[in-house]
Amino acid sequence: MQRKELAERLNQAGISLFGVAPMPAEEFLLQCRAKSKIPEGAKSVIVCLFPYYSPELEQGNISQYAMVEDYHKVVGSYLSRACELLSQVGGKFVPFVDNSPIP
Repeated sequence: MQRKELAERLNQAGISLFGVAPMPAEEFLLQCRAKSKIPEGAKSVIVCLFPYYSPELEQGNISQYAMVEDYHKVVGSYLSRACELLSQVGGKFVPFVDNSPIP
């Protein structure tokens, strides 16, 4: 897939900041349960950047991170949509949010 087509698909999913890196060799992957989710023969990793937005919130006795929606859910929904759009072109795409065996 060409970078332009990749950018178009990611933009459709609401992702504008990303990069592509080669898939690390097996010996460099972290040992975790999520390792089994990596498609066999994976060649590249798409890394997406999600700016952290913290709106002006009332000060109280609750940490600010607890006052906004869990970013795992927010980012997960963006990545799931991106994987869906990318797989329409061909190939297998798997989203990871903080639980990736890829360092």
